[in-house]
Amino acid sequence: MLRLLATTSLTVLLAGCSLGDDDSRPPQLGAKSGDDEAAAKLGFPSSATRNTVRVGGGDATADAAGVAGALYPATVEADRPTAVVMVDQDDWPSAIAASVLAGPPIGAPLLLSDGEGLPAVTRDTLERLDPGGSDLSKDAQVIRIGDGTARPSGFKTAVVQGDDAYERAAAVDRFFSAARGRPSTDVVLYAGEDAEWAMPAAAWAARSGDAALPVQRDGLPSPIRRALREHDRPNVYVLGPEQVVSDRVMNQLREGDLARSVRRIAGPNPVQNAIEFARFQRGDFGWGVVVPGYNFTVAN
Repeated sequence: MLRLLATTSLTVLLAGCSLGDDDSRPPQLGAKSGDDEAAAKLGFPSSATRNTVRVGGGDATADAAGVAGALYPATVEADRPTAVVMVDQDDWPSAIAASVLAGPPIGAPLLLSDGEGLPAVTRDTLERLDPGGSDLSKDAQVIRIGDGTARPSGFKTAVVQGDDAYERAAAVDRFFSAARGRPSTDVVLYAGEDAEWAMPAAAWAARSGDAALPVQRDGLPSPIRRALREHDRPNVYVLGPEQVVSDRVMNQLREGDLARSVRRIAGPNPVQNAIEFARFQRGDFGWGVVVPGYNFTVAN
């Protein structure tokens, strides 16, 4: 099963996964992150059709915990993650960039904190997952994105720092490139100011290991420029229409010789934008979902 992760969004893709129709342990829809029994109420998302799974959280923090539990049952050592990524629930641009850490070689599910506080559902899920520690991050069990993110007691932590979301995203990219041994040859740029347009980048980053980096509407922030140079002229895919990532960004990529190729993938609204991204494929890049019954699962 391909291990994909939803970050701050309420949408998550699981490739090649069918959990059947057993409703003997249905999740309690709407379980909130602050509920002391939220993790237990979420249960394993076993209420499903052949191609549909529902993760029943009442907010993004509970959803993230539910997805982590679905991907890593943690019943035996083999299905525990080596590390967990911790991101502040309000820092969605960094969370999308950090989704790349869900893929190999790290394979870390993402959990959300409330600033420096740890919601009950996150705490309970982290304790149950009991990550073993990743040798790619000096045996850290929790990789914190930003210094203002919760530091869970009893776990060895590492921190990926930056003064803003653009610096944190670039730092995540350097961290993952070092872990993998090379930067990716493909990069997705997403709108750092519009979450609904940016969300599709998270699942692809988790699946592929391709960097996902936020940009401003009319420009490339300096940390992102530096990150792109470290990729040595990658193929760049700009996610979203001109209204959220303008042609000025495309021109800056070309004029700065920052990319081997630049291509926009867009739809007129966030839903169609996600559909266009799901349909797109170029070589090894993209889902290429162009026919019904592709066996992707959408959980909300």
